[in-house]
Amino acid sequence: MKIRYHISFSRTLAATALLAMSAMASAAESVSESGASSASATATGTSSASASSDDSSVEGYAINWSASLLMNAGSGDFAPYYIASNRHGVLTQSSNALARIDAWRPHEEGKRFTYSFGVDALGGYSSSVDYMRFQEAAADAAVPAGGLAVKNGLLVPHAEHPARVWLQQLYGELRYRGVFLTVGMKEHTSALLSSTLSSGDLVESGNARPIPEVRAGFHDFQNIPFTNGWVQIQGEIAYGYDMQDDWFEDHFNYYSGYINTGEYYNYKRCYFRTKPSKPFSVTVGMQMVTEFGGTATSYSYDSGEGKVKAKEDRYDTTWKDFVRAFFASEGGSNPGDASY
Repeated sequence: MKIRYHISFSRTLAATALLAMSAMASAAESVSESGASSASATATGTSSASASSDDSSVEGYAINWSASLLMNAGSGDFAPYYIASNRHGVLTQSSNALARIDAWRPHEEGKRFTYSFGVDALGGYSSSVDYMRFQEAAADAAVPAGGLAVKNGLLVPHAEHPARVWLQQLYGELRYRGVFLTVGMKEHTSALLSSTLSSGDLVESGNARPIPEVRAGFHDFQNIPFTNGWVQIQGEIAYGYDMQDDWFEDHFNYYSGYINTGEYYNYKRCYFRTKPSKPFSVTVGMQMVTEFGGTATSYSYDSGEGKVKAKEDRYDTTWKDFVRAFFASEGGSNPGDASY
C-alpha cells in the first residue's frame, strides 16, 4: 500500500485539507504557491470476485471503492467559488468536516453489452448560515439581533446547514455498444468542457447535487453511418424530479417572492462533430433545460387586509406536458403559462 500526498498553499482565507491512503501504485508529493489552500488524499481500493484488492482490471466482477475525509475552513458564509466549483454541491459552506464513502462497478470496456452501478454517501459537519424568515408581530415588537422590522411583523434570522448525512449518488446504468440508459442519481459532466480547466457547464451545472432521473443517449461521440467517420453525433435526453422541496421551504422568507416545489426536470442536448483526428474539426450543437409541473406559491403583503398572503398555483403534469417540455412548445392552460 502506497500513501499519496498533495499539498498546496496560498494567501486565501479558506483552507482545505484532505487526508487519504491510496491503494493505487503511485506516490507523489508537491508544494506550490498557487491555487486555494488545500491538502488532499483519498483512500481508494478495488475488490473483485477473484479476491484481488489492488487490480480493477482483473477479469470478472469488479467492485471499486474509495473513502475520503474532506475538511475546509473559512471566514465567510460559504466556501470560496473555486473550492466549491464543479464538486456537485459537496463543499458549499465556509467550514466542513466530511467523510465520504463510495463504491461502484465500472463498465467493462470492449464488450457490446455491459452494465455499471454505484453508491456514494457523505456525512459530517457543515457550518450554518443565517436566513431570514417572516414572523407576525406587533408594530412595537423588539427586533432581534440581525433581524429586520417589516409590515405586520419581523424578519428573524434562523440558522440552516446542509444535511448531516446524505446520499450523493445511487444509480444503475446499462450500455449497449454506444448507447446507454441510466436510472437514479449520478453526477454528470459536459461532453465538451473540461471540469478541471473551466468554470463548468452553464446549462447543466456541476455545482448542484444530482437528482433522481432517467437518462438515455450516446456514450461519447459516435460515428454516423454512411459518413465514413467524417461526422459524429453525441446526444442525451433526461427526465428527472427535483427533491429539494424541504431545502426551499427551510430557506424561504415567507414574506415576499415565490417558492416552487414538486417540479419536474427535462434536459436534452445534441452535438455534431467532424472527424476529430483531422487538423481542423468543427463541433456544433445545442442543449436545453426545462422545469415544469409542480406548485408555485407566492407571498406578498396585502395592504387592504394588513397581512401577508400566500397564493398557490398548481401546475398539471400529464404526458402531454412531458412532450411539450421536450419540444419546447407552447404551454397549456396552467396559470402563468401565457407568460412563457
